[in-house]
Amino acid sequence: MARPSTPIRSESGRPDHLIDEQTDRELSRIVMRHFFSFAALLLLMTFVMAFLNVPHTPFFPYRHLLDFVSILIVMSPFFLGTNRFFAARLRFGREFVEKREWHKAVASLEAFNHIGQRFLDPTGEAHYLLSLALAKEGRTTDAEKVRAYVLKSHPSSKWAEKIRETERAKPRASRLGAEKTDQPGTPADEARKRVAKPKRRRL
Repeated sequence: MARPSTPIRSESGRPDHLIDEQTDRELSRIVMRHFFSFAALLLLMTFVMAFLNVPHTPFFPYRHLLDFVSILIVMSPFFLGTNRFFAARLRFGREFVEKREWHKAVASLEAFNHIGQRFLDPTGEAHYLLSLALAKEGRTTDAEKVRAYVLKSHPSSKWAEKIRETERAKPRASRLGAEKTDQPGTPADEARKRVAKPKRRRL
């Protein structure tokens, strides 16, 4: 259904959880529920289509159309399960970002950034949250690539606007810091500097 995230390793160095125990359990429950639905529909439609494809029945002339419909029915749990799986990942990612659990947020959201799975983030929210978590993890280059993807693929979204606002605020903050450095000190500060400055000896 989806490529696995980078596993969180235990102290022994072996993979412990993809995200954390509770989150992994809920995601696994979604996968298994839709897998069993897929298997049940596959078995059911196999028998139904075997009957409908018998020659000299009223349905035989429409067998190609019915085969196509049966494939759509069988695959529906897969598509529905994928959407619910990634919706759950996004929900967990939001929660981890709010709690400032950056490593778990990355593990939950990085699946959206894999090639072939980006379309599962139609608004750009998952990539925006992922960029925040990556930046907090110190992965500046990866965070910049994710931000660039949001700006390119979702330029009119509110998440792209948030990124642009952050980028506009950076030079302003730098200028304010420089101005504070260049500003002369108060009279008390100047007096302290004069006191601290050693006097030259007169010969």
